This record gives sequence, structure tokens and C-alpha cells, in this order.
Amino acid sequence: MAHALTVDYCGLARIRNVNDEELLRSRIMSSHDQESDHNLNIAEKACCRFLLTQASSRIPIKRTDIASHLHALDKTLSSSAITEIIRLAAKRLRKVYRLKLHKISSKSNTQYILIYDDTSNAEPLPTVIEENKTLLIVALAHIFMSGGSVKEDDMWRFLEKAGVIKSETHYQRKILTQEFTKELYLNYNKVNDSGITRYIFEWGERATVEMPKLDLLKSITQAFDRPQDYWFEQFKTAQNEDLKNFPSRNENETMDIGDE
Repeated sequence: MAHALTVDYCGLARIRNVNDEELLRSRIMSSHDQESDHNLNIAEKACCRFLLTQASSRIPIKRTDIASHLHALDKTLSSSAITEIIRLAAKRLRKVYRLKLHKISSKSNTQYILIYDDTSNAEPLPTVIEENKTLLIVALAHIFMSGGSVKEDDMWRFLEKAGVIKSETHYQRKILTQEFTKELYLNYNKVNDSGITRYIFEWGERATVEMPKLDLLKSITQAFDRPQDYWFEQFKTAQNEDLKNFPSRNENETMDIGDE
């Protein structure tokens, strides 16, 4: 009996040791998970701060720059971990600041810009400094009303005639050809026109996602005292593009054309 009792006690001891090991392993795994969540939270907040700081320049933010910033905090971060951190940071920016991290089209590398999540109550082109906003809005309006692209010479003539720029002022031209192109408000591309090299202006991707075309055309109709269906084709195009680029806007705000 004594031997049996000894065996029983040994068996219970082994069971208790196994349970202790499992409990210890569980606690270690839980501790690792908590530490991982804590580190992820730190990286997410650091990513948010970096994006907000970089966005102030209005120049697209490269994914490689985000990765470099995060690797300075933790060199062991994998590409998938960085992708997850960016996703979580984008979610926080949208919830807290009502900012949307927009991935832009780029052949070379992945880039992002921060834009307002809802433009319905925002000023047009909210990130553009006020003194340049009129210049940009008039240029964008001319491009859209001209079918999507405008030759450089035609742009200068139009802006001078509109009194927005002066013929002898090269600084304002550089704002269009350099500053606004770097910020992706405008595309300024070289084309071959009947054997002659020219430059044309088009809407940039930031303008497309920041400036509802219907808002722009409403301003044009008010400025020229025209009915809302005066530029019928342009308004229909604007409606279709805005429904695609600004799905969160109230559809009741779109202009009904030809229904009156």
C-alpha cells in the first residue's frame, strides 16, 4: 500500500508539474502577446505622427520613408508588419482627425497623401495656402472646361486674360509648373504635337480627390450668371466623377440637370 501511495503521489506530482508548465507557457505567451500589442501600438502612434508631420509639406509620402522611420524604432519589423502598422495608423487618422490616407498611382514606388475624409463641409482645396488658391482653382476650371488638358501657351494666355497672373511674372508660372505639380494638384507633361515638343496641363491626382468638380462648376455658373444646365456635358461628367471620387457625399447635394 505504501508503494501504491508513493506511486499515486508521484503521479499527482507529475500532473501538477505538467499543469504548472502549461500555465507557465500560457503566461509567457500571453506576456509576449501583450508586449507585441504594446510595441505595435507605439509603432502605430509613431507612424501617425510621421504622416501628419510629412503631410504639412503637401508632397507625397513614400512608403520607403515610412518604413525607414519605423525601422529606426525597430529594425526587426518585416514588410508585412509595416503594412499592418500603416493600416492601423490610417484607421486612427480617419477616426481621430477625419483624414484619409490615400494611396496614389505611381509607377516607381508606393506613395500616399493625406486628404480630408469628407469634403461636404470643407473649404475647396483645404491644404492650399489662400494666396495661391485662386490661381489653382481658375487653372483647374480651365482644364476641365477645355476637356481635360490645356496646352501651356493657352494656359498662360487664359490666366493673363482672366487677370490671375501678369505676363511679366514668372514666379506665378513656377507655382503651377513646379509647386503644384510636386504636390500633385496638377500634371505638367511633355507631349509631341505634330513634331513639336509642347507641355500640357492636366488635373493631378490630389486635385481629383480633394476638389469635387460639381462644386467647381457651381462656382463657375454663379460667376457667369448662367443656369445650372448651361454646360450640360461638363455637369454630367462632373456628376459621374464625383459619385466615384466622393462616395460619402450626400447624393442630394448633386445637381439635377435637365429635370426642371
